[in-house]
Parts: sequence; C-alpha cells; structure tokens
Amino acid sequence: MIRNSRNHRNAGRGFVDIRKVRHTVGDTMDAGQIRELVHAAPFRPFSIVLPSDRVLRVPHPDFISIAPNRRTLIVWKGNGGGQIIDVEAIVELRTGRVGVR
Repeated sequence: MIRNSRNHRNAGRGFVDIRKVRHTVGDTMDAGQIRELVHAAPFRPFSIVLPSDRVLRVPHPDFISIAPNRRTLIVWKGNGGGQIIDVEAIVELRTGRVGVR
C-alpha cells in the first residue's frame, strides 16, 4: 500500500508506478493523481474505489473525463452514460487488472 504516492513515477519514461493509493482520515484525493494514471505512457487500466466500496473500472483513457475545476470527474460506461464522482470522495486508486473480481 502506498499512501499519498503522487511522486512515485519513473522520471524520464512517463511511467506511473502507483499500484495502490489509499487515503487516511483527513486526506483528500488530488485530481493530479488521477491525471497521472490517465496520461501514463503506456496507459495501464485502473479502478476507483468509493467509500461504499463500490469499484469503478477505467479500462482506457476514453472512459474518464476530469472537469476543468478538477473537483469532479465522470467515469463513462461502455454502454453509454456515466457516473459523476466528487474527487474528494475517492477512497482508493488501484492499478493492474481491471477485470471482474
């Protein structure tokens, strides 16, 4: 588990090595951490965990949109529609396998 791992990246290669980001009480999620995952080269699928333990999967950069104010984002579903999320409500980011548990 990596806490507040905003700086864990392999500089020069553009590769983000965030396997798990979990927040402790009082921490707030930073949209910059999500942007790092979205713009990583190569992109690696990741999941967003909400307080209810609901997991939203992001299999490709096209499936997520971050608002200009960086306080909200939309995770798009494959069949259309999407889920609007308050960035501060995100409990954890997970990279790796995005398939069904």
